[in-house]
Amino acid sequence: MHLKMVFMIVISYEACEIALGRGGHAGYNGLLMRDSLQDTGVIPSPGYPYYSPDLICHEQVADPQSFFTGNYDTDPNQPVQLGSQTNFFYVRTKNLSDGPVSGWYIHCYRSSASLFMTPSIWKNNPLYTRSGNPFVQTGSIASGAVGVGQDNFLLDAISSPLFCMIGVASPSSTPSIPDGFTSYGDYVLWVRQNQNVCGRNLTYLQSFPDRQFSRLDALSNPSNEAVPVLAKVEARARCQRAPLWGSVRACGAERQRRHLEYDPDHGVRHDTRPV
Repeated sequence: MHLKMVFMIVISYEACEIALGRGGHAGYNGLLMRDSLQDTGVIPSPGYPYYSPDLICHEQVADPQSFFTGNYDTDPNQPVQLGSQTNFFYVRTKNLSDGPVSGWYIHCYRSSASLFMTPSIWKNNPLYTRSGNPFVQTGSIASGAVGVGQDNFLLDAISSPLFCMIGVASPSSTPSIPDGFTSYGDYVLWVRQNQNVCGRNLTYLQSFPDRQFSRLDALSNPSNEAVPVLAKVEARARCQRAPLWGSVRACGAERQRRHLEYDPDHGVRHDTRPV
């Protein structure tokens, strides 16, 4: 009787593993967002779903596709800089389909620090790209290959203290996300049973004071604006011989150009010439 009971338990356990897809991901035609480095797409995924190496905070890189496919077997995450509005946030994924996949959307969401990160507390807090999109798209990814988002998100660490991230890959620009779960266990099971969902708790530090930058393409030349401008300043440097002279041009409404030359020994000299 004892041996029979053990045999029945083993058979039941193996049947459960087969039903959950253990040992493979047969039947799933989509993109994998790993829950951990040990995640190969099995259901349920191993470990806890808070260590995804596919949601990546990293300094800007010149070629994200090459860089983040080349280190797919590692976790390249760097700490979030708390003093910056422009932390670069990349995503990558692996195609588990039998054929190529293209044009999928990857969304990232920010959540408060909570073990029970039910969707109701994060699904309305998406990250955005520099162009204002709440998603990045993938290019064509061959079967079994790794792909990196064609754009990156920007993570503002000054205006928001939310550093628990959730990633969702979907063929639609509006992914289907449940409103909530009744228990922590149900939420964790949902993440571990969906290969296209992952989570990441980011680390952070502050190694410089808060910095708020204006993007260069948001700046303009006053000569291109329709509003009146009282003065325009053009700075130039010139070197003829020692000592070094500085030259500043000021152009006013009288349409005359005034050279203001500074001599370290004799001070400022003025020379007004017509334009």
